[in-house]
Amino acid sequence: MKARVERVKVTALKLPTEIQPEFDGTQTWSATTMILVECSAQGVHGLGYTYSHLAAAKLVEDVLVPCIDGLPVMAHGGAFARMEGAVRNLGRDGIAATAISAVDVALWDLKARLLGVPLGALLGLTREAVPAYARLEAAGGHDIFHDEDTAHLMGGCRMGVRPEDSVTNSDGRSWEIDNPWICDGSLMPTGGDVNPSLTIMANAARIADRIRALAARGARAHADR
Repeated sequence: MKARVERVKVTALKLPTEIQPEFDGTQTWSATTMILVECSAQGVHGLGYTYSHLAAAKLVEDVLVPCIDGLPVMAHGGAFARMEGAVRNLGRDGIAATAISAVDVALWDLKARLLGVPLGALLGLTREAVPAYARLEAAGGHDIFHDEDTAHLMGGCRMGVRPEDSVTNSDGRSWEIDNPWICDGSLMPTGGDVNPSLTIMANAARIADRIRALAARGARAHADR
């Protein structure tokens, strides 16, 4: 295939946050800037994006577009090398890295669309399928709490040492139902003063280690509580 990059369109969008201001315990902000990059060839368009500063859009237009304009779409490695070389004196990290990532994703997307294959197949699949849960309603759930905003929900499946006053044991395993393991913020009775993301991730890693240890011993879900 001899398709070449014919056009690159860059758009900067400043998106206000739903919560004003939004915060994570270390910083506050009221908007997020998204840089959209669209690469076109033979009437096909590939889309990439990044979250960065408005300066990243200017960098794409002035520095990166000349590197890829007219380049064969299939020469993806050459395009990436050119972009990295173009920002050498500007600094490879920070804004330059986010700008390159947006263009890089757009080129991959364009390549996949021209070849008519899923992007995952082009990059190389790790697995053919991923297990997923259905909506709680479809699974027979009831009395479900819905929140219109994004949040770390606490306490809905709190862990403890007795089934009488907790939903899971200290490993996040349900007392009443075989095999469910819970590892999100609902295990914690309440939130602290800061964003609980790192605590949730650390707890999930601990629970994963426990599941792996039990699997290595061939233990069933209801055993060895």
